[in-house]
Amino acid sequence: MYHIGVVGPEQSVERILDVAKEFEKEMKFHPYTYKQAVETKEITQAALYRIGDSISNPITPMLPYLVLLLSFAKKYDKNMGLGTLISALFPYTIFFGIFWIILIVVWYLLGIPVGPEGPIHL
Repeated sequence: MYHIGVVGPEQSVERILDVAKEFEKEMKFHPYTYKQAVETKEITQAALYRIGDSISNPITPMLPYLVLLLSFAKKYDKNMGLGTLISALFPYTIFFGIFWIILIVVWYLLGIPVGPEGPIHL
């Protein structure tokens, strides 16, 4: 049996646990709720969303520039296909993920604001 911790505001955790009732036989969910968020919306919406978005952008088939990128890649390698291109870009996503996570942790620990009048803590 898997044990999964669900962390977040009370209302969000309750919603997740309502949906998770279907999986009670396979998984046990442990709620960890808090009443007041410590982080501001600037750090969660702007910084963390942008990190997740930039990590997955190179390998998504919905990338708007994918056709252009594929045509440039085919210029140098005639056998280049979509799967080959995405697998070639995958190491970059790993690097981006590690780099951005280290950067946001350092940024958070130093207490640097994420923008004008955008503090990290409430």
